[in-house]
Amino acid sequence: MGKSISKIRAEIIVGITIFCFLVVPYGVSKITKSNTSYTWYKQTSEHDGGDTLAIRELSKLVERNFLDREYYEAVAYTDEAMRYYVNYNKKHQALLITGDPQSGWSCFFYATPAQLKMVAERRLSCDSL
Repeated sequence: MGKSISKIRAEIIVGITIFCFLVVPYGVSKITKSNTSYTWYKQTSEHDGGDTLAIRELSKLVERNFLDREYYEAVAYTDEAMRYYVNYNKKHQALLITGDPQSGWSCFFYATPAQLKMVAERRLSCDSL
């Protein structure tokens, strides 16, 4: 004979509970961290520095983020060279590009989201801005 209705109901409740404890926290963590991106890169002729890659990742975050955050951050890191941190404040349209914190190197620009997208599409480095 088949399972009783109470056993089927209990199995459904257990399944829903497991789903809620596994999938829901994962989704919430992705949404709350949706304004940050970490990208590993290898120095090549395409991106000799991580700044161009970090700017492209940042532009993607700004463009597709449905929560409309006030700030965004992208980090490009490697084992071979310094890390690049790119921060963008959407409210003030401020773009900050920095190297490793101990290097003291940074660049600051004002840019609209459209200008940020143009810089990312043209793969402009911090030196050429």
